[in-house]
Amino acid sequence: MTPNAKQRKLLDRVIETLVGFGFEYPGERKLAETMGMPPQAVKEMLRIGLQLGELHQTSGDLVYSQTFIDRVALEMRAGKVPARFTVGDFKDAYDTSRKYVVPFLELLDRLEITDRDDDFRRMNG
Repeated sequence: MTPNAKQRKLLDRVIETLVGFGFEYPGERKLAETMGMPPQAVKEMLRIGLQLGELHQTSGDLVYSQTFIDRVALEMRAGKVPARFTVGDFKDAYDTSRKYVVPFLELLDRLEITDRDDDFRRMNG
């Protein structure tokens, strides 16, 4: 699926707005309110972004952009977390809640950015 020019522009706005929320995915309604867009339009852009692989959904229904994921992975590789790290290490490094950390790290595992070994994770590649 290739978005048309209007969809591409809206999707880029959605992605930029999501990156601004960091780990704290606001949900479709608040995202729509923040962007001044109808909720149905935001829902459609999320659907398109997920189809294109530019957005990723966690098992807990949080949505993150590939842009944000890449940025966090780069920071992690640069030493923001230890080479082998726990959920707590990540939570402390990014000063965010387990509510977001656990699903985000599970997403990184699924995308094979990290590898989980019991209570520890490490970066792949």
